Amino acid sequence: MSDSPPESLVFDRYLVNNLLENTSDNIYFKDLQSRFIRMSKCCARWMGLSDPAEGIGKTDFDFFSEEHARQAFNDEQEIIRTGNPIVGKIEKETWPDGSVTWVSTTKLPLRDEHGKIIGTFGISRDMTAQKLAEERAARYARELQERNRQIEVDLQMARELQQALLPHEYPKFPPTATETTSALRFHHRYRSSEMLGGDFFQIFPLSDTAAGMLICDVMGHGVRAALVTMMLEALASEQSALAHAPDQFLAGLNHGLLGTLQRTEVSLFATALYAVVDARAGTLRCASAGHPSALHVQRGAGTVELLRGAQGSVGPALGLFERPEYPVTERSLQPRDMVLLYTDGVYEVEGPNDELFGVPRLVEAVRRRAQLPVETMFDELLRELEEYAVRRELNDDVCLLAIELRRLLR
Repeated sequence: MSDSPPESLVFDRYLVNNLLENTSDNIYFKDLQSRFIRMSKCCARWMGLSDPAEGIGKTDFDFFSEEHARQAFNDEQEIIRTGNPIVGKIEKETWPDGSVTWVSTTKLPLRDEHGKIIGTFGISRDMTAQKLAEERAARYARELQERNRQIEVDLQMARELQQALLPHEYPKFPPTATETTSALRFHHRYRSSEMLGGDFFQIFPLSDTAAGMLICDVMGHGVRAALVTMMLEALASEQSALAHAPDQFLAGLNHGLLGTLQRTEVSLFATALYAVVDARAGTLRCASAGHPSALHVQRGAGTVELLRGAQGSVGPALGLFERPEYPVTERSLQPRDMVLLYTDGVYEVEGPNDELFGVPRLVEAVRRRAQLPVETMFDELLRELEEYAVRRELNDDVCLLAIELRRLLR
């Protein structure tokens, strides 16, 4: 009778040996004291051994730091005690030299032919590169989150500064008048579709009886548009000597903006309308740089008229041409008349079937509310725009600026 093992057992050993010789995973078998009784060639290399036989009888304490070896030992003893496996555990392996590797480990109870637990066996797959990539991604995400947070803080500060530049009180005419007795009264509403907006306005006292009003709309939204609005505000302040002449005032703004843009690679433009109202003469003079026409609200007659020149012409937007002309439109004003300046966000509101609110609807909406106090008119007008909008919100910057001639000064 032959003492050699059955062919099936020989073949099983052949399969196991081939697996342990060629696998790229760390495969190992341990006894009840967590001592290695066999390991794959890859596992031996992982442990810094030249031959798997060198690891027989050793434990994790011979290769790893106390921190990792103790955790691995406790896990294996728990498996031996309960028979419950550990599947796919992500382990941080710390080595004596302080280096760290990461593995995905599955460990199971090792049983003899009678089902008795005689140790453990496991597979650990190197995932250090993946773990380091995840840590880098997490670090980049944290850094990006912090940068975004800082950007939000900066944008909020910029928004507050931009809002602070808008007039918070209006000049009185004459200067000794109160808000209720002033011959000229001003009203405005400003809404930015983003944190920072590209619309702005300014009011200039030109004399005891006359005021200049500037409204601008810079192409685009966000930081770039906001920076240009601040540039235009500074340029407008430099044009005080020309503020009585709407055409020259806009030409000066265009010259300053174009000169700045030509020194950069930035391509943009801004529309603007500048109006001068004289409470003594009862006159309005205005010029437009590609901007929507102002509305002349004649409360006595109950009419609303677009302020256009004789040929309906306007000058080009600011920042496009070197020597543009800006035709001046003149009108007579009566007490209780109002002039309304606005940006295109007021009428370019998209409604049902992609149809814009449009200027004709705006004129009619203002006409229906011509006898209301201006603040009430603004409230109702904005509400109508929001109700018309498909998403019940305005997706562009909106600026409304009104001047009322309350009485003529003599």
